[in-house]
Amino acid sequence: MITRRKSRIVTVRLTEEEYERFRARYTADEGTRSLSDLVRRAILGLLRNELPSGESYGFSQHLLRIERRVEEIEANMNNLRRSMASLNPAGGDQ
Repeated sequence: MITRRKSRIVTVRLTEEEYERFRARYTADEGTRSLSDLVRRAILGLLRNELPSGESYGFSQHLLRIERRVEEIEANMNNLRRSMASLNPAGGDQ
């Protein structure tokens, strides 16, 4: 594996609380050598459309799947209503 020299520096400002929460949550979980290494992995993960832990980061794709599923459920409900109405043309009053 060829390692390229890293030549760009990115500076991020966090509050003390944000820094501590970030460090406590991810440095232990991700097994990184340093906070710099963790941030670099997070940026590379975002470029690959993933969170640092490897979870999918494609929110728009996930929302589209949910939207399609809701549309399918609505269509099925409408079909069910039509079927029930054809069985009881009087409107359901018994």
